Amino acid sequence: MESDEARAKVELANARYLQAREEADQAAADLVAACAEAARSGHSIEDLAGETGFTAAELRRRIRELGTVPEAG
Repeated sequence: MESDEARAKVELANARYLQAREEADQAAADLVAACAEAARSGHSIEDLAGETGFTAAELRRRIRELGTVPEAG
């Protein structure tokens, strides 16, 4: 029985992990979309990157992946 309980704990922890990862991925996508909008409004990528966990280069790349080309600088 202990083996079944241990396995159930693994399954529960894995489900929680996958859910948290999905939520984190969506939050990152929302952040990049908001940064893309802010960049289109005139805010610099460097300033925006300073408020996020992304480097300016990473933020530019992620914004380009959305189909928006951020201004350099």
